[in-house]
Amino acid sequence: STFLYCCLKHNSGIEEASLAVNNICREAIKRLAEIGLVRKVHQESIEALAGCHVMNQHLLSFEAMRAITSLPSNANQCQILRSLSSLEDLHSPVRKNEKKELREIHKTDVVKYKLPGQLSKFTVKDASQKAFILLQCIIGQHVFKNEGLRKEMSAVTNSATMILQAAQEYSVKASKYGNVARQCFLLQRSLTLCLWSADSGVLNQIEGVGATCTKLLRFHGIVSFQNVLDRSEEDLQRIGGRRAPFGRDLKTAAEAFIRDRLQLSAEIEYTRSSNTPAGLVVSLQKPQDATTAMSTKTKEPTILFTLIAYTDSPNDSCLIFEDGVSKPCSFRVSLPSSPYDKIFVYLLASVVGFDESVVLHRTGDQQLNKEKNGTPSARSASQKHTQERSQTQNSTKKRRICQTEISFASAKRTGTRSFASQAKAPEDPSPTITPPRDVGWR
Repeated sequence: STFLYCCLKHNSGIEEASLAVNNICREAIKRLAEIGLVRKVHQESIEALAGCHVMNQHLLSFEAMRAITSLPSNANQCQILRSLSSLEDLHSPVRKNEKKELREIHKTDVVKYKLPGQLSKFTVKDASQKAFILLQCIIGQHVFKNEGLRKEMSAVTNSATMILQAAQEYSVKASKYGNVARQCFLLQRSLTLCLWSADSGVLNQIEGVGATCTKLLRFHGIVSFQNVLDRSEEDLQRIGGRRAPFGRDLKTAAEAFIRDRLQLSAEIEYTRSSNTPAGLVVSLQKPQDATTAMSTKTKEPTILFTLIAYTDSPNDSCLIFEDGVSKPCSFRVSLPSSPYDKIFVYLLASVVGFDESVVLHRTGDQQLNKEKNGTPSARSASQKHTQERSQTQNSTKKRRICQTEISFASAKRTGTRSFASQAKAPEDPSPTITPPRDVGWR
């Protein structure tokens, strides 16, 4: 702005230039007012709203800010990813030698959310589709063979994380959309840790544990931080194929994570002699078993928590948003007068595997969900692995039986014997009728 002022000051046609600048400023203010970032107080006075401060703080473009303000209150992760992918800040040209690799990875489970169209005929045509796939490949820990794609992934991560942080702050301070703030937090964490959720595995969050080692541990039923503590150092080193002191370091890291976790509880306060909800009380406490069998002590916590509470009302739903929580504490807020049926309370950890949530109904019912000891259920994860193996074996058996039945039916139609009985059976001279042989089965 200083450079522009100096140019106008030394310009002979300063009046014409000032008029042009005024028109540009008026048009920009009009566009900002359309998306709710500024408002006119008087005829010549303008007030900057909370969204405008978020835009200036994060140095966002108007296009990015417009995408943030257009997110609905019930936006999910897929909608947010599509909105991010449409921004030019994340775009890069689609090269011919990249299309095949992008098309093939789009067919796999690495890409959680698919683009519209048949998978077999899908082709990446524009930069937004490429960005949509790259963002999910970052979370899915996919390594491209193309060097250009690998370099672009880091740039996409930085831009997406910055925009998600701005969207989260806007949802808390301006739009009051608690659900959008939660989804943005989860996407930021997924991009940082390269994990969708606890179902994708939690042990690779420990320094020194890679994808291969995590698969070996999962195969032997070690899927949570508590499973690590239940095994000896020698077992961990043997299963992971690593040398000492890998087992000791792994157990030390798991102990630190479990020691720093917090437990969530929430309830609705009602006014005296009535069933009218008056306030929400949220408490964060250390679990009773958090201090057992803990031998190491660190000065700084290994896990930081973010507490989010909001209602199912589409307007002004965000009640609590506190980040950087590491110690037991409690919060009390007044409930809004606008109609609502449920209150959602989430305790989100900086490490995948320790999230907790409580759903409170206006009538007083409560529903609690936890990710205990590093995964939603350590037993369910191992059971899932066992069920997948048994389902694979059963499907193989059924396929073999089906192939045998088909060959027997074909032989019966053509009048020939099955491969199981090539020689002709001798004729029985006795007049008695004997039951037919089970031809084709052994």
